Amino acid sequence: MGDSNPLVIADDQWLLKTIDVEVGCQLLLPKAVKIDSNKIIFQENHEIGKLFIACQPGLIRAYCPDSNWSVFIRIARSEYVGYSQYRYLEECDDE
Repeated sequence: MGDSNPLVIADDQWLLKTIDVEVGCQLLLPKAVKIDSNKIIFQENHEIGKLFIACQPGLIRAYCPDSNWSVFIRIARSEYVGYSQYRYLEECDDE
C-alpha cells in the first residue's frame, strides 16, 4: 500500500450504512466482501482484507454473504465542486 491516495478502512465493525470516497481513493474492505460493480477495482489481498481503488463515480453496494454486513459506497468525482445532489452521479457519454 505504498500509494499516496487516501485510504478508507471499513471492516465488519463499520456501523455506518455508507462510505463516501472520491475517484482515486483506496478502500480496505473485509476479506469476504462481494462487489457487483466495476466502479471500484480489486487491487490486492492483505492479511486484514481486500484492497480496492475507486475508479468511477456512482453508487455501489458492498456486502459479505456470510454475515449481514453491507454498505453503500458513494463515489464522487475527484475534487468535485458543485451542487451536492450531483456529487455521485455517474458519468455519461456525450456521444
